[in-house]
This record gives sequence, structure tokens and C-alpha cells, in this order.
Amino acid sequence: MLLEWLAGWTASGRRGLLVSYESFAPLLTSGLVTHIKQRRLDGAKGLPSLNVLLTSYGWHNVHTHGDPSLATALLALGAPGVRVLTPADPTRTAAVLDEALDSVDRVNLIITGKHNRTLHPEDSLDEERSRGLAVWSHLSDDDEPDLTIVTAGDIPAAVATEAVDRIRDRHRCRVRVVNLLDLTVLGAPSTWPRGLKGCEVEHCLGSHASVLFLTLGHPAAVWGLLAGSLRRPVDVIGWQELAGPMPQRDLARTMGMDVPGVERAADLLLASREVVR
Repeated sequence: MLLEWLAGWTASGRRGLLVSYESFAPLLTSGLVTHIKQRRLDGAKGLPSLNVLLTSYGWHNVHTHGDPSLATALLALGAPGVRVLTPADPTRTAAVLDEALDSVDRVNLIITGKHNRTLHPEDSLDEERSRGLAVWSHLSDDDEPDLTIVTAGDIPAAVATEAVDRIRDRHRCRVRVVNLLDLTVLGAPSTWPRGLKGCEVEHCLGSHASVLFLTLGHPAAVWGLLAGSLRRPVDVIGWQELAGPMPQRDLARTMGMDVPGVERAADLLLASREVVR
């Protein structure tokens, strides 16, 4: 009912936001898909975007509150008006909300924690907003990387920040960290308006670097967007369905979304890179 109220509100030219728990959000899938299809059929232009903010996700909550399938479903739809936005800290969340509420003709799905106090440097924020991603220079080596870590969300950004120096020291390798604010930039430009072109992929990820993606959502959503486009060693760490409840620290360890897990994934990717050479 709240979603339909918001749809009617935006159809009348007014701007709004629906806030929901991640675990409840899959109930909105059918309504959002119908809304997207209806707007495309109507051909209406210039209407305020429909904005949904998902918080209280499984990484910070209990077993029953982990279900990122709404984001996966919307990305699988391949609708060019969809954005799945994963701000890394409160400053970026505020910037994303400001931009989303000003936007038109889109469905913006914003995924962010409500307890995170980690703040990251803001020098790349304008590029993240305009292009959907940016290299975090404060965590990255200047030269061509051997490994690029791409973070999508607040927990991935915090874990990568802690892990990057350990990976660099362990392997004596060059590492680049890229913060991803809009997941759709990983998709093909023929489908997604913000999709990275070939030259942009090399500029952001490096020309030959192995790539490790850290995401709050399903790894399948990232793999689906990439669709085999990266001809290099790639891995994705993300949400997996659990057999039962467990403490948050155990949850992160089980899924590999902790520093040792990221180190293990980096070990395998860098070893694969050497084999490919």
C-alpha cells in the first residue's frame, strides 16, 4: 500500500521516498516491476523518480533479516531507468538521497546501514556521483595495479580499508581500491546508460589486474552484470543464504566478508594471475 501511495504521489509530480527493511523489500518486487513497465509503456517523461531506501540488512541484523533479492530482481530486469546505489558512509548516503530526490524517470534503490559511523575521504565523491564509481587514491598505489578491489556498500568499504595494506605487504603487489556507488555501471552500455565503456574499464580497474568485488548483495547480481566481460581473474564476495542464525562476526567470517576472507580471495586471484601469465 505504501508503495502504491508513493507511485501515485510521484505520478502527480511530487517527490517522495519509501524506507523499508531489506527483509521486507522483496514484497515490493511485483509492484516495482509493474511500475517500471507502466512508465515505459506510458512514455511519460520528466516525472519524479520512485525512491526506495533499504536499511536494516542481514549483515547488521538477524538471520531472518537477510534477503537482498529485490536488488537482484531489479538488476535482472535490465531496465535502463533502474539504479542500485550503495553508498559507503553517511556522507555518501546523504549525497545519494539528495541526488535521487532531484532525479526524474528512474527507480532508485538505495542500500545503506543505519548504524555505520565509518567515514571515508570525500575527495572522490563528485566523481562517484557523476560516474557511479571512483578510484580511492588514499588506499591505492599510483602505478598499474596487480589487484583491484571494488567495494559496493558500507561494510565492503570498511573491510577493504582494513585489508588493503595487509594484502599489499603479504604479496608485495600493487593494489587499487575502487568504490562503486552505482552497481549498474558494471553492466553493458547497450543496456545500462551508465555502463562502463572499454577504455573506462581499463582506466578504473587497470588493464590486466585481477579484480575482487565486495558487495552487500548476491554475488549472482554482480556476475550477471559483468556477463563475462572481464577477461581476467575475477571473484565476488557477497551475501549467501545461511543454514541458521549466527553472531554477526561469525556471519562475516562464513561469507568471507572479513579481513582474513578478503586476504584469502586475494591470494587465490593473484595466484591465478601468475598462472595466466
